[in-house]
Order: sequence, then C-alpha cells, then structure tokens
Amino acid sequence: MIYTGIGLRQPHYVALLAAPPRLAFVEVHSENFFGDGGAALGVLQAARAHWPVSLHGVGLSLGSAAGLD
Repeated sequence: MIYTGIGLRQPHYVALLAAPPRLAFVEVHSENFFGDGGAALGVLQAARAHWPVSLHGVGLSLGSAAGLD
C-alpha cells in the first residue's frame, strides 16, 4: 500500500505528468487554481486523473502572527 503524497508545484508539473509515480495523493495550493480555465486547470485535471488531490489553502495566513487582514 502507498501512503506517500507530495506537493504538486509548478516546476515539477511536466516531469510528474510525463511519468506519473505511484503516489497516495498530491497536494496543491488551491489559490493557484482559482482562475477560470487555462493551463493551471488543465494541470489540475491531468493530476486528478492519476491521483486524489488534497487542497491546501494558504491565502488567509491563519498561522501568521499578524492576525487576519
């Protein structure tokens, strides 16, 4: 059984999708895929064809010492 997932980041899109490794999931920063259509959506759909996708939102800065904006 495979328990390992990785963060799917732009520098690695081509290599990962060209030869998809056995992974339990990929994690993406959801804010990178909020726009309608385009290349980013295509990458997300291609990744989803191979692995479950875990969304990780970072835009609210909930862990920041500065508090919410």
